[in-house]
Amino acid sequence: MSEINNSNPTMDKQNKSDLENEVSKESSNIPRSKDNQNTDVEVNNNKEVQLEDKKEQSILNVQEESNECEEKAYSDKKEQVLTDNEIVKNKDEIQAEDKQEIKCEDNINVQEESCECEEKVYLDKKEEVSIDNQIEKNDDEFTAENNQEAQFEDKKEQSILNNEVLENNNKIDLEEKDEFKTKKDIEIIIDDDKENVKEEELNSEYDLNDYKDQIEKDIIVYERNLLNYKQWALEGKELVLNSKKTFNKIELLVEKFNKEISITLEELNAEDKKLVENRIKGINMINKMSKNAINNRTNKLLEMINQDFNNVSIISDINDKYEDEIRSILNENYSNIAYIESKKSNLIDTYFNFIEGNLFPIMDGVESGISFVKNSTKEIIQNEILPVYIKLKKYFDELLFSINISKMEVQLKTKIDFSYIEVLDIENTEDESLDETIESVIRSGYEYLKDVYGVGHNHVLRQAQIVAYKYKK
Repeated sequence: MSEINNSNPTMDKQNKSDLENEVSKESSNIPRSKDNQNTDVEVNNNKEVQLEDKKEQSILNVQEESNECEEKAYSDKKEQVLTDNEIVKNKDEIQAEDKQEIKCEDNINVQEESCECEEKVYLDKKEEVSIDNQIEKNDDEFTAENNQEAQFEDKKEQSILNNEVLENNNKIDLEEKDEFKTKKDIEIIIDDDKENVKEEELNSEYDLNDYKDQIEKDIIVYERNLLNYKQWALEGKELVLNSKKTFNKIELLVEKFNKEISITLEELNAEDKKLVENRIKGINMINKMSKNAINNRTNKLLEMINQDFNNVSIISDINDKYEDEIRSILNENYSNIAYIESKKSNLIDTYFNFIEGNLFPIMDGVESGISFVKNSTKEIIQNEILPVYIKLKKYFDELLFSINISKMEVQLKTKIDFSYIEVLDIENTEDESLDETIESVIRSGYEYLKDVYGVGHNHVLRQAQIVAYKYKK
């Protein structure tokens, strides 16, 4: 745009010169006269005005052309910039497409290489299988040839042996008739030798004596377990029988008591009558618990008592048996022994559960009633109720004695033996000598007067529950 503005003065001068020449040319062509001088002056003035107008018009035209050139240059530059951006964008797209094409070509190359490798591996395996088949074929042909040769050799040897046998038979036919052993004796010796060989082969595979020893040990263990089971079964039968006898005595005692006390109740006042009625309920509850134990709780014990067991095999059962058969016999013996042992353990548990769950609660009720009655000052209680409780306790003591159960004796103010005593409460004391001694007994403890589980002492069925002294400064 600066170039266009600098050229404007030159163009103005040229235009002006042209106009002046044209004017002078025209003036020369027109005849001048004095009369027309004024006219000439006007004409000249008009021409000058026209010249000025043309000059201005020329300037305006030049400015318009300059503006148009500027606009065209701006639009050209803008178009150039857009074109450059489009070119750059196209280049980027072309580069991205080139990269994608390169990546695709690489993947294609990798796939082609993978296919070539797989094809090569397949061809190698095929060739290897073909070689192996050829080797096997050659081996079969070689084996067949060897078999033919071996068969030929065998036939040759058999022919030689047959000839030798014929010669030996001929020699035997010519031997003397008074030979040392007859043919019958030889057959007997051969049979004996076969039996000896068979027994030696059997003993060489396994030691039969070891199995015989195991059989003897199994028999001893089986008989011991069976004997123990039978002993506990006998104990169980005796428990049920003695319990029934005791509970029948209790039932007769309570029935007689109910009849007699019903007459006495009519003569009592309301307060004493209520007190006696409560004690009557306690005595009848003991009778009810006894009946329930016999009718419902002895069934499981009797079921455990009546069991049948298989016998174990003895030594004669393993004669002429193979080792696998002997092992099976021994395993069966072991199963029978283990079965008896488990049944014996279940019987012992059921036996003691019956005592702990049925007899001891009844005994606790009897002792609780005696303790209450002894502390009562009522004459009717001492005369009518206490004698019944004493008889009940006597019946149960006899029952426990018959089944080798004893109440553990606990002495007050003695040191606590925690193996058969359970502390339920503490009583503080200022006497240091009484520390950790027995203050009182809450519930009696019981023991079975035999060592059931081989622990070196009687079997404790229930620990005694006590209150203990604790020294406090």
